[in-house]
Amino acid sequence: MKGYFFILFLLISSLSFANMASPYGEGTKVSSAFSSRDIDILHENIDVNIDQKFKTATYVIEYTIKTDVEGNQIPLLFYAENYKSDFKVWVDGQPIALSNFSPENIGADSVKFKKFSAAFEKTTPYNNWQEVDIRWTENIENSYPVSDLKYFEANLKRGIHKIRVAYTAFAWVYRGGWIRQYNFAYSLSPAKFWRSFGTLQINLKTENFRGNLSTNLGEHNHVAGKTQTWNFTELPADFFNICYQPKPNDFAALAIFIGPFGIALSVTLILVIFHLVLIIIRRKARPLKKYSGVTILGSLLVPLIFFIVLSLLI
Repeated sequence: MKGYFFILFLLISSLSFANMASPYGEGTKVSSAFSSRDIDILHENIDVNIDQKFKTATYVIEYTIKTDVEGNQIPLLFYAENYKSDFKVWVDGQPIALSNFSPENIGADSVKFKKFSAAFEKTTPYNNWQEVDIRWTENIENSYPVSDLKYFEANLKRGIHKIRVAYTAFAWVYRGGWIRQYNFAYSLSPAKFWRSFGTLQINLKTENFRGNLSTNLGEHNHVAGKTQTWNFTELPADFFNICYQPKPNDFAALAIFIGPFGIALSVTLILVIFHLVLIIIRRKARPLKKYSGVTILGSLLVPLIFFIVLSLLI
């Protein structure tokens, strides 16, 4: 009898821990660049090329900027976390080395980031990382791991320049439903705090992908082959999302049709029949025994499993 209850508690524990796992598989976190107050960003062009399986996407972002200050400066600061390959930057077609942001960059004696559109106020310990608090306005503040902030210094003449950024991003994956959902997210919100916002063009390229995608950008302005293009004179949203959900296979379609309650009820019905068979076998083997451990354990376990299965599915 003790063995039965040990199995029961072991089952409950394992199912409880399984239900605590996060359904999200984190992908790449990126955003538009943080801008110096000494430059105007005239145009931002974002090219996104989706791979064949919607697992990665190549991003190429080009900024057209105009600076009124001549000399060595930091025009842009980049945020990128959990990307696949090298984060590369070109200034006027020439590759340029990136530097890692550090707490010392915003010390009292540092002037490197004093001219940015956001205030870099302090760093705080966070899970063995260092985070910097970036205050955009009096009421708007975000925190970023300093290891995911990158910048470059360039000797720029007054006038117009091109800054290009390239990297490969991982998709976010949601596993909480019967069908996995995939998503690429790009934060546009830092552009709200640029000294000026010119125009934005987003080009979504799907030459290698055959599925049906959706975005939160509304109707596109132009289509050329497998490339969709959107043009904006103001920010369309805080985030630019590209989403994909595969069509369900026969098993998933049946499970969706039955629903969580129907599946839990079906599992319970099978267990009830199995329990009754065990009771009959046990009673035939020991007809004179007053109490049956199989009967007691099954009476507790079957309804419990029903609620556990239902909670895992909803």
